[in-house]
Amino acid sequence: MATSTRTQEKGRARDGLATAIGRVPDTARAAAAGARETTSALQQIPDSTLRWLTASSIGLAAGLQVAGAPRWMQAAGLVPALFMGAAIALRPAGTGQTADIVELLPKRLNGARGDRDG
Repeated sequence: MATSTRTQEKGRARDGLATAIGRVPDTARAAAAGARETTSALQQIPDSTLRWLTASSIGLAAGLQVAGAPRWMQAAGLVPALFMGAAIALRPAGTGQTADIVELLPKRLNGARGDRDG
């Protein structure tokens, strides 16, 4: 009787494995589509912003390493940097967007200092 139960368990395990293997191509296609969409969305962000976000992600992963966090947590901190680096590297030529921090600040920043003094 024990042999029969083991045989049934092996059969169920094989069926489960076959089902999982059958889903791999669809899962891989969905993951690839998601990665493409993410990269496309990230390519709309200016390079300077992507660089800062990438550096922050790398810093987070380094901090987690120094703190002795589990490796999976360190990897989770590094994954965004990989996506952002890919977005920068794979951006089509001629569409590089740049953002100057000066454009983001009020134009009267230097004038505001003078107003306070006077």
